[in-house]
Amino acid sequence: MKYATRDNYKSKFLGQHDAIRYMINGWEIPDFDYHFNDWGFRGTFDPERDMCIGDSRTFGWGIDAQYTYASLLGANNFGICGAGWQTFSRVANQWLSEYKPKNLYLLQAWGSRREIDFHGEYLFVSEHTNQNIGHELFPTTTHEEDEQVRLRNLSMIQSLCQMHNINLVYISMEDFIPSNQGARDGAHPDEQWNADIAKEFQKRC
Repeated sequence: MKYATRDNYKSKFLGQHDAIRYMINGWEIPDFDYHFNDWGFRGTFDPERDMCIGDSRTFGWGIDAQYTYASLLGANNFGICGAGWQTFSRVANQWLSEYKPKNLYLLQAWGSRREIDFHGEYLFVSEHTNQNIGHELFPTTTHEEDEQVRLRNLSMIQSLCQMHNINLVYISMEDFIPSNQGARDGAHPDEQWNADIAKEFQKRC
């Protein structure tokens, strides 16, 4: 069975512990170890634990796995870097039928992100991608289009949770905007933000 994840993770990161050196906007991230489980997601997988779905902030880009809000909640980390609402609903559709967690923690992504099925491979585009490679290839989306995508996919996830009797705990960008970019790449939230959002999820749960 082909699971809904970014297949290039396992092909790019061949070992269980690989030092990743990456460049973002001219900043070099120090060598950093990421551990991926058999399904291509970060950390270990336990079917008895809750589930977190999100983008790179859920994944915990630039911080140690133990400090991610998924880890602090004791949940499986299904964060996918660059993911948006279409990815969220695709992952939920695959995995909520595989195992049924008590709680699904969902953190909203940037609305402009889209998936493109390119010869059977899922590619991710966003407002940042649009700026980098040109509007003629991937036209900039409107706020109205972004909101339609969000509502449609959120509704699908809500229906799945109702079907499987799973408690959905959702935090939107408007509810909890990152207050800092203190992770090691200088572009993602730090350990304190993850601790704060874990507490917020627990309150809503």
